[in-house]
Amino acid sequence: MTDSVTGTLVNYRGHYTVVHFWASWCSVGMQQLPALHRVHDQYASRDVTVLGLSLDEDATSWKAALARLERPWHEGRLAAGFHAGISSVPAYFVVDPAGKIVAKVNDPDEAAKVLAERLR
Repeated sequence: MTDSVTGTLVNYRGHYTVVHFWASWCSVGMQQLPALHRVHDQYASRDVTVLGLSLDEDATSWKAALARLERPWHEGRLAAGFHAGISSVPAYFVVDPAGKIVAKVNDPDEAAKVLAERLR
């Protein structure tokens, strides 16, 4: 379900969301995709959503990355110059059902640990 999402995180309230900040040029982010797929698969039945947000300034590079990568979650691209306080990618925010960021981590396995603790 790779697509271009228009909206805000308000659209994801009501359940936990793992926001994956990435860029097409980031090799570490690409290497972490299998782990993010595992998080998605493990928690999808528990109403956890994954949302990918690219920091690519070049829309063509972003679209090319989406075309070659299989992602079962929604994808969007942040407006040029808006980086949500992200200084490097990949980065993952775990957002609770009320819309509060409850964790900022650097890999999907850390996000999974946060989810496991919160969804006990």
